[in-house]
Parts: sequence; structure tokens; C-alpha cells
Amino acid sequence: MHLLNNLPILKDRKMRQYLEVTMVVLWSVFLLWYGLFNSIASANESKATTRQATATLEKLNNKLDAIAKAKELQEKYSELALLSEDSLPSSPKIVTFVNSIALLVNNSNLVLTKLDYQGVKSDGEKSGAVKMGFGLEAKGEYSDIERFVSSLERLPRIVHVVSVSMSPVRTVATETGTEQEATNSNQLSVNISAEFFYRNE
Repeated sequence: MHLLNNLPILKDRKMRQYLEVTMVVLWSVFLLWYGLFNSIASANESKATTRQATATLEKLNNKLDAIAKAKELQEKYSELALLSEDSLPSSPKIVTFVNSIALLVNNSNLVLTKLDYQGVKSDGEKSGAVKMGFGLEAKGEYSDIERFVSSLERLPRIVHVVSVSMSPVRTVATETGTEQEATNSNQLSVNISAEFFYRNE
């Protein structure tokens, strides 16, 4: 330091002040540049981290969406499988079906006079829907018959109504020993032929 003070250029007071100011400015510029460089590097690193985090989050969201869609499809499949089993069961379930028909007749205020299972009409060619037939006869008013047929067609199990025929109910009255036929205007006799199915797997 003593040697520097002996330099001619440093003996001039103004020159020394100029050099000191220059050194301060250069040091400030260096510190500013160094800080700016670190800031840019940190910003770039932060951007890279943000991009990586965004990509990871996007992948996670895609996985969550895929899981949600898979769950939705599984629920729909379960509903369809349940509906399929109700509408087209894997076994005949004849007794269950006949009981449901008898219950429908009763709920429709009809009087059941005959319910006949007619057996298998088609075997589904070893794989498919096996067709079975049934017939029933009942008595009641027209509105009750209409309600019964409508309820029959809305059963969960597939039912195909083949034919419906109706006729007035005739009763036999005895008057002074002579038998005479009389028609009950409110009562009808209905004869229904229908088919139901099960799945042959």
C-alpha cells in the first residue's frame, strides 16, 4: 500500500479521488451484475421447477380423471348387469315369474280363473334367449283389465303379450225352474297369451 502511495499518479489528490470513485463504481457494477446473474439463474431454476410441478400436477389430474371414468364405467356396467339379470335372467325362475303374475292380477282387482305355464317354445339355439309361454284367464271390469295389461308390459322381466281377447261374462239364472243366460254388463272375461324369456349361456 505504501508503494502505491508513492506512485506519481496517486500523489495527485484529484486523481486519487477519481480512482477511488472508479473502483467503487466498478465494484458496484460487479456486485449488481453478480446479483442479477444469480437472480436470473434462480428465476430460471424456479421456472424449471414450476414447469416440472405443473407437468406432475397435470399427470396426476389425468390419472384422477382416468380413475373417475373407470369408476363411472364400472358403476354403469354394474347397473346394466343388474338390469340384464332382471329383464333376462340366467335361469327360468318359473315359480317367481308365475307368482309375480298372480300378484299383478290381484293388485288389478281381477279374479284369476286360470294360469297356465305352456313350456319352452324356443331353446335359443343353445345360446341366447329361451322363449317360454304362459296363458291366463281372469274376470273383471275393463279398466282393471287395461291396468293389468299395462302393468304386465312394465314388468322388469321381458314379457311379450301375444294376444288379448275379451268377452262379456255370462251367468246362468234360474227362474221358475227354467235356466236362462244373463249378461253382466260390468264384468268381462279376458284371455291373455304371452311369452317370457331367460338367458341360455
